[in-house]
Amino acid sequence: MWFEKMGIYGMQDIEDIIIAGIAIGDPVLLIGSHGTAKTTLCRKLAESLNLKFHAYDASKALFEDIIGFPNPDSISKGKIEYVPTTLSIWDKEFILIDEISRARAESQNKWLEVIRSRKIMGLKIECLKYVFAAMNPPSYLGANPLDEALAGRFTFIVKIPTVVEMKVNDVCEIINNINEDDGRALAQGNEKKLNKKDKEEFNKFIVAIRSKIKELNKDKDLNLDIDSYLIKFMRFADTKGLTIDGRRLNMAKRNILAYISILLLKDKNLKLDFKNLSDHIFYAMKHTMPFNAFDADFTDIKIRYLHDISFDFVDDKIIGGVFNIKTVEDVMQLDNYAISRNYPAIKSVITKIISNIKGPDNMEKKPLYIKILRSLIKRICDGEIKLENNDIERLFETYKYLFDMSFINDYKYSGLQFYAENLIQGNIENDKNDIDIFKIVYNLLRNERQDIIDEFKLKKSLKIFKDFFYKEKED
Repeated sequence: MWFEKMGIYGMQDIEDIIIAGIAIGDPVLLIGSHGTAKTTLCRKLAESLNLKFHAYDASKALFEDIIGFPNPDSISKGKIEYVPTTLSIWDKEFILIDEISRARAESQNKWLEVIRSRKIMGLKIECLKYVFAAMNPPSYLGANPLDEALAGRFTFIVKIPTVVEMKVNDVCEIINNINEDDGRALAQGNEKKLNKKDKEEFNKFIVAIRSKIKELNKDKDLNLDIDSYLIKFMRFADTKGLTIDGRRLNMAKRNILAYISILLLKDKNLKLDFKNLSDHIFYAMKHTMPFNAFDADFTDIKIRYLHDISFDFVDDKIIGGVFNIKTVEDVMQLDNYAISRNYPAIKSVITKIISNIKGPDNMEKKPLYIKILRSLIKRICDGEIKLENNDIERLFETYKYLFDMSFINDYKYSGLQFYAENLIQGNIENDKNDIDIFKIVYNLLRNERQDIIDEFKLKKSLKIFKDFFYKEKED
């Protein structure tokens, strides 16, 4: 709608997302091959908003280009002021930081301050309203992945389509379109842009989006559903090794509300029913997650998977804890209905529990995960929960790994000699609880090839496990 009036074609699918970024006012990152009109898009957005625009090439721009030169007179007065140039940032209202992923590390750090807080060298850039940045995809020949901390500062991360991905009509428009940099000597006519009336309408539309966002913020039920969805999304992502921090969750909430606001303003028949907004929320999340900026192998299929299972579990109050099991209470909340609704999530949790038990680190956390393992096995044996056979085998194999002191594990010795030595030394008592604790610690620490035990680690670990299990018994 708006982009075509500006002379931007083939971007209908991302238009609302980019306009949502304008309405919010947070930084936006554009990812696309060369020649995909990233700079032209930003320039025309600035023109449509009646803002002063400049595009900086982050791979070439010197620091002096951005801030100007120190004013000797101000320094003599104990102040730091800069003599502006036509390139300096102080009077710019809308900037594009192009080739940001190709900038040197020190330059990226300086741009980070601009992106994060609209400041440079601690001085506020009073005029600056919008910051966009652009980069080639990490898979692009010669391109660099963006630093994760820098990527984390962009609210929307938008992939720009190539002409190959566009509809034929849009490609024809691009072929015949004239921009200010095209055929300067031919005088082929003026480039397409918003007229005065359209500019007024566009700016009114931005204001209307912001009003709608404030209105949606007051919808208690909608906000509870979005919050629940985002918590599930974050926890499911964690089981897949994807970290989503608090800042990103905060951005995601704003992005979803902004995108929904645009859809409601454009379609008066659209019902504000969370359950009917699944595809729209996915689309907002797809352009909110930063992984495409630094992971060349990341695909939107992963976002779709996380979205679908998170959306399915929005109404399940227990799931927020269950799929990131931290206590036995979380295990006790599991039921076959929750398990059957999305078994892959349960499988991921089982893998995480086993890796935390068998892994070499975090001995202090192992007692808790072993207790969780035993609770899971008890519920399976009691017939309270049902898992797939291969996962039951994985759990029982881990249990055997912890408690079996026999020759079955292909060790040279059964472990009884180590038990006898520690009994004599007074490290353990001759009762069932101490024997069980010794079996666990012994198997966790045993060097499989040499069949030896580090005595210092053994004593330290025995104390950790005893403190945990006996304290629990007292409680």
